[in-house]
Amino acid sequence: MDSDAWKDRAGLPEGAGDDWSRRRLCPDGNCIGVIDPDGRCRECGRAADEPPSDP
Repeated sequence: MDSDAWKDRAGLPEGAGDDWSRRRLCPDGNCIGVIDPDGRCRECGRAADEPPSDP
């Protein structure tokens, strides 16, 4: 099976998902999101430059 065959089945455009090395994880250690081009987490909305909150 072609390594990109899943993209065709998922309906993703050509080249989608190829930029893993440029993704930034959310600074909140409890969140699984990534930072979008606007500088905010796509999951929780936290700003990329926001300091971590106290536990």
